[in-house]
Amino acid sequence: MKKLKLKYYQIKTDEDVFAILGSNGIRKYGCDNDSKDNHYHNLLEIGICRWGNGKVIVNSREIPFDEETLLVVPANLAHNIISNTGSESFWEFIYIDSENFLSSYVDRRKGNKRWLEIINLDYLILRKSESSLFVRELDCLMDQIRIQEYGYKNCVRGLVFTILMEIVKMNFSEAYGFHKEDIDCGVSNSMLKLKKILTYIDEHYMEDIRVSDIADSLYVSEAYLRRIFAENHNMTMVQYINYVRIQKACRLLRQEDITVFEVATRVGFNNMSTFNKNFKSIMGKTPKAYAKDSNCTILIERKS
Repeated sequence: MKKLKLKYYQIKTDEDVFAILGSNGIRKYGCDNDSKDNHYHNLLEIGICRWGNGKVIVNSREIPFDEETLLVVPANLAHNIISNTGSESFWEFIYIDSENFLSSYVDRRKGNKRWLEIINLDYLILRKSESSLFVRELDCLMDQIRIQEYGYKNCVRGLVFTILMEIVKMNFSEAYGFHKEDIDCGVSNSMLKLKKILTYIDEHYMEDIRVSDIADSLYVSEAYLRRIFAENHNMTMVQYINYVRIQKACRLLRQEDITVFEVATRVGFNNMSTFNKNFKSIMGKTPKAYAKDSNCTILIERKS
């Protein structure tokens, strides 16, 4: 199995999405060091192919794509886009922190936890003819980001919520039945376990997580867990836990009036020295320096 890369995108404090639009999305996908390996994101990915041909890989399944193919991939799900040999493709993408957006956009009593579960339930690969309304809403969102006329941020915010609800509707039929990934995609048991590992870490990062705790929750041995994680990621499980913790720390530093010590404690670090060391290693600056410059968009990718 190929190694996986974490591609970490950070959304600006006063924005609701991170976007890759226009010529930035024209490339020979899967043909360079940056894109040849399967990867996963810390955010929900929504992409649309404007032109080109190739295949989308989600876990071990390969699906052909062409013009107007629509792709929705939840956070922490392995995938890749590969253009036909020697050819370029044009994709445009938006990335959304679904959990953070829903918690800030609507009252928690409105059911946003259930919405989040359904959004993260599965990936979607659709044709424009199957989802014309969704494509129109996505095009409108991307145009708002492109043009940035007066008041565009309010328009973007409303469109992001609309798009998330469209994903909820499209995934709803899966919510009370079998997960199609388990049935017809030939996904190995180890890949399903990997997805559950990432979910467990995201839900328990603030605790004193041990690999043995994760193994117990999945009813497998610790040795097996370490092996399948090492086979598919170019970092250890402990390194990934720290990535998640630092991601959450960045969010707290951007959004709350809080001390660095409180941030460290809330994301699972009991030692300030360890927190500062991990933060600087991942973000390239200290927590205090980051807090003073929190409006930059950062791409982090751990190389093997």
